[in-house]
Formats: sequence, structure tokens, C-alpha cells
Amino acid sequence: MKIQVNCRRCGGSGRFSFNLIRGTVCFGCNGVGVQMVDLDKEAKAKARSASKAVAEEARRAMMIAGYEAVIAEMNLVLGPFDTMTEKGVSELNLACAKRFGKGIAQIRDDRVAAMSA
Repeated sequence: MKIQVNCRRCGGSGRFSFNLIRGTVCFGCNGVGVQMVDLDKEAKAKARSASKAVAEEARRAMMIAGYEAVIAEMNLVLGPFDTMTEKGVSELNLACAKRFGKGIAQIRDDRVAAMSA
């Protein structure tokens, strides 16, 4: 279903910032001031956007949890480091790199990739 709405670019005035080709005529509505909007298409786009946001938030949470798990495990193996401070985590990261050839984030990324596969 399509409906007519004020142009989102010019707010319905039909005029926008000056350019040498078309003067002040709005490119969004060709100077008419209104646009036809497909509600079904917009609803689908909003649903896709919301779905992507949920997936991104889940991925972010998984990466944080994986990072914390690797820090805890490596602290037991190589520790004890004060992982409540940036200096302690940095020292733990250096110890991981010396022992395993990879930093904490790289170990986490490998584990997350293995879980996702």
C-alpha cells in the first residue's frame, strides 16, 4: 500500500540547498513537496534493520563472554595476574603471546570461529 507524505528531504517545501544544476529544486521530490511511500517496503526494511540489530547485539555479547572466559582460563594457566586492572590484563596478554604465539583476542576469535562453524 502506497501513501503520499511530505518529502523527507525538504519537509514539503519543494526547495532544498542551492546547486548549479537545478537551483534550489529538491532532488527528493523534484520540487513537488510530496513523495509516494510504500508502507510494505518500509515495514520490511524496519524488520530487517531490527533483526540485524538483534544479531549484532548477540554477536557482541558472545565476543565479550568469550573474552572474559579466555582471560579467566589463561589467568589460571599462566597467572596469577590482576585482571581487574588494565596493566594486569596487558601482562596476561603478553604472557599468552609468549607462550602460545597469540594474544587473548586472537585466542578468543579462534574459539568463537570454531563454535560458529
